[in-house]
Formats: sequence, C-alpha cells, structure tokens
Amino acid sequence: MSNSITLLIILIWGVATILLHIAFAAGVSRDASAREQRGLATHMVGPRWWMLAALLGGVLPAAIYWLLHYATVFTAPEPLQPQAERPEA
Repeated sequence: MSNSITLLIILIWGVATILLHIAFAAGVSRDASAREQRGLATHMVGPRWWMLAALLGGVLPAAIYWLLHYATVFTAPEPLQPQAERPEA
C-alpha cells in the first residue's frame, strides 16, 4: 500500500515539474521573441537558446533571463532631474 502511494506522489511531482518547466519555457520564449520583434537583442544567446535553457532547467534559467533583461541590478540609476519651478499665483 505505501509503495503505491509513494509511486503516486513521485508521479504527481514529476508531472508538476514537467508542466512547470514547459510553462517557464513558453514564457521565456514568448518574451524573447517579443523583444526580438521590437528590435531589442537578448543577452548572451538567442531566444531559442533561452527557451531551451528554461525548458531543461526550469526556474533557475528563467530567473537568470529575468535578471539579465528586466532587473535594474545591473543598470546605473538615472540622475534625478530637478523639478521646474512653478510660478506663484
């Protein structure tokens, strides 16, 4: 009895992992293709390689993709612009 429950849990875990990897790969592929259509390059490799990395690696490559393309960690902050003075009424 316990062997069949263990097998069922492993099966459910495996299917969930596969679905998660497919979802991350689809998201990365969609975003990388959209960036390419807007004329923006992807960092390091092309969209298909990012999709393949997310498909095989799941969360970690998807997080690296996000860090490279959307996180402001690697970009210098823009200097603050002083507000224009308003004339007093």
